Amino acid sequence: MHWLAGRSTGTSIAGALAVGGAILWVLPPPARVIEVDSSQRTEAAAPATTVRGAFHVHSRWSDGSGTVDEIAAAAAAAGLDFVLLTDHGDATASRPPSYRHGVLVIQGVEIGTDGGHYVALGLPAAPYPLGGDARGVVEDVRRLGGFGVVAHPTSPRAALAWADWSLPVDGIEWLNLDSQWRDDGLFALLRAAGGYWFRAPQSIASLLARPERALSRWDTLAAEREVVGLGAIDAHANLPLGDDDDGYGGRAGLRLPGYESTFRVLALRVELDQPPAGDAAVDAGRLLEQLRAGRVYTAVDALANPVRFAYTGLTAGGRQVQMGERTLPEDGLTLTATVAGPPEATLRLLRNGRTVAQGTGPVLAHPVARDDEPGAYRVEVALPGAPGRPPVPWIVGNPIYVGAAAEAAPARDRSVTSLPPPGDSWQVERRTDAAATLTQDDNGFRLAFTLGNRADTYAAAARTFRRGALAGAAALSFHVEASQPMRASLQLRREPAGGIAARWRRSFYAGPERRLVRAAIDEFAPAWSEVPAPPELAAVDSLLIAVDTVNTAPGSSGVLTIEDIRVEPRRSR
Repeated sequence: MHWLAGRSTGTSIAGALAVGGAILWVLPPPARVIEVDSSQRTEAAAPATTVRGAFHVHSRWSDGSGTVDEIAAAAAAAGLDFVLLTDHGDATASRPPSYRHGVLVIQGVEIGTDGGHYVALGLPAAPYPLGGDARGVVEDVRRLGGFGVVAHPTSPRAALAWADWSLPVDGIEWLNLDSQWRDDGLFALLRAAGGYWFRAPQSIASLLARPERALSRWDTLAAEREVVGLGAIDAHANLPLGDDDDGYGGRAGLRLPGYESTFRVLALRVELDQPPAGDAAVDAGRLLEQLRAGRVYTAVDALANPVRFAYTGLTAGGRQVQMGERTLPEDGLTLTATVAGPPEATLRLLRNGRTVAQGTGPVLAHPVARDDEPGAYRVEVALPGAPGRPPVPWIVGNPIYVGAAAEAAPARDRSVTSLPPPGDSWQVERRTDAAATLTQDDNGFRLAFTLGNRADTYAAAARTFRRGALAGAAALSFHVEASQPMRASLQLRREPAGGIAARWRRSFYAGPERRLVRAAIDEFAPAWSEVPAPPELAAVDSLLIAVDTVNTAPGSSGVLTIEDIRVEPRRSR
């Protein structure tokens, strides 16, 4: 029987070795702990106050699994100073900032549009629902005083990716943690899942790679104007059991990966001019102001910590230039990045996305001459052995802009003509549960409406004309006034008449003050996926101006006045 005991012991040892080997195989390396000596502290001196926090976090207010209090507690456990909540919504609800568990919690909103998702920060409660037309959402967020960031801009899910890069967005997520795993293979996902139970932050980080397309988009935008880049967690703590359009299972999923684990993967560092005052409203205002100004960088804490990084410019006259600021090129201007980290850390200075200087830490200094190419100069710090192909950067800073800002194109004279003679005057169109009355004259019309309570309710003024009458149009323009702030829809329509119905739309803002609206034809988007783009003007035979529940709450009433509708013809080349 001794040989049986020996065999059993051998089997146990072999099994233990196999389990140990499996654990080592799935276990990612721990985060490097950086020992910062006094000289590195001096060389990498950061601003007096740098606060660390999480951007793009979902709670039970939308499709996250945690309460706001649970999220704040997780953030405190992870050593964060602030959390920027970005639950899905239409921006009509606003909650004040608050301190919970010592963490400043600030509410933003992630707005779904026809061309991707847009995160709005610092936005008061909107007077009407925001959504639908991406152009309109970007315009509304800016007009209402908010700061807008393109969410998961290059997501592999078409419904989540951003479509129109001509829009004047304020910021972009250069990295989105929730998007990164979606294009990984099963092997990498299984390995990360196995390692999650031992080193959760590092296992999540093992799925990261340098997001080339998103960084390229940011660099292209920043070469023309100031655009803030942010690393986003996009935390839900909700691993779906089923699936919905965005890849989440509502609240029925597993609460994985946990909030605290994702908060330990990466975080923003916002540089403040003064320490927090302890007043939530005051501190939130100051933090958002600095974030809007680009005084922020992202670090992947799961790779190495603590993080000590600074990036500034110094002019020949001794003026210091901070991240996010613009300065004119001059002889004697020097850009300097410092980092306290492993000696093999590599600092790269990029101008409009192209490397212009590179070296190992802790200091990289680069002189900029008067005749150097202008552009956005930003810094990345890389660590050897970082995950991804190509490897994800450890630290990414925001640019210092060198050169004058691009000038807006001067307004050009536009010849206009009256709308082509219609076959009929303006007519009311509505769903059965909406009410509308229309008064009109030779100059325009006045539409009084009350929407019903159904989701598809709408009221509109419609005008028909000869098919092809808009074939040479470049834009439509008109003056608008409304009884209260609202967003309505200008639509071009092709009636069936033996073919397939089609509609193209472009929203516009209307308020109590009379204003001019110009809608370029190339700004009109298909109303549904089967409709071709751009509009087929040769087939368009009617024009609608509609109020619907995309941007107006059911049951709402109001008056919309439209005057001086004109057509701007295309100019021959």
